[in-house]
Amino acid sequence: MLSQQDNLPQHLKLKQLNTSTIYFSALESWILWRAILIGQILSLLLCTTAVITQVLTSRFGVHAPTAQNFLLYVLMCLTFTTVLACRTGDDGLLNVLKNRWWKYLIVSILDVEANYLVVKAYQYTTLTSIQLLDCFTIPVVLLLSWVVMRVRFKIIHIVGVSVSLMGIGCLVWADADSSKEVDKGVESRLTGDMVCMAGAFFYGVTNVAEEHFIKKYDQIEFLGMLGLFGTVISGFQLALTEHPQVSSMNWHHWEEIGLVVAYSAALYAFYATVPLVLSSLGSTAFNLSLLSTDYYSLIAGVALFRYKYHALYAMSFVFFISGTIIFCSKKDVEAQ
Repeated sequence: MLSQQDNLPQHLKLKQLNTSTIYFSALESWILWRAILIGQILSLLLCTTAVITQVLTSRFGVHAPTAQNFLLYVLMCLTFTTVLACRTGDDGLLNVLKNRWWKYLIVSILDVEANYLVVKAYQYTTLTSIQLLDCFTIPVVLLLSWVVMRVRFKIIHIVGVSVSLMGIGCLVWADADSSKEVDKGVESRLTGDMVCMAGAFFYGVTNVAEEHFIKKYDQIEFLGMLGLFGTVISGFQLALTEHPQVSSMNWHHWEEIGLVVAYSAALYAFYATVPLVLSSLGSTAFNLSLLSTDYYSLIAGVALFRYKYHALYAMSFVFFISGTIIFCSKKDVEAQ
């Protein structure tokens, strides 16, 4: 006996087959799954930096955001800028500085200030709020990708973003329902939230810029120039604004120094790995994959800061991963 599917005309069968192929063929690519897996590793690295910053702020009273990020740019300068300087011809450091130094200067300023603002926010608000508010990067990336990169998203991409943001909704609900949230005062929390959102906006701009540069040029050039200008900018900012804070740090306390070094190492590994995901998934899917950082950070908060565990945490993680996979199931986003 023939099924209803068998009774369909041949052209409708082909249409259904083509629709399935168009929307889900990308899921058969190992490159895609590798990028998604690397995205989860990057989320764990970001979770590490968030937890370390919370410990430095709450337990050791370290309030020096620029100093905390300065070592990152120095490490990038010593590695990627050195490699760039060893190149010759059009890809060499001098030629890059001559032709597009101002572009990298602008991106470096935004990146330094984004890192500064997000770390600064820990002085006013909580780990939970910061991890929730950093999702503001996603609409910024969507808008800039559409306007600047001229990317045209399909319905399935909107569905993927929507599913991922449902995970944020779960975390907001769990956060509101939690009785273990630290009360830092309404005005203080509001200040921290605004500072965090400003940092998230800058992150969105730099993510799109990085995608553009690594696709048009390469990751060594971008990271090398970011390390060069980032070291100079953060160095000046450190000398001008945070000299008293750095002087007051206990440089003989191995735990403080170890945490700062661990923070810089984790963030350096994050920056060095980001281009692998951006080149494969694009800046929007990249930021969707980073939403799971919120889940990992809250689990760390349960273990380290006595946050109350909520069943919605696990549900949010399912939404994050599912939304990322749905978004990436369409292999190519059409550009004009």
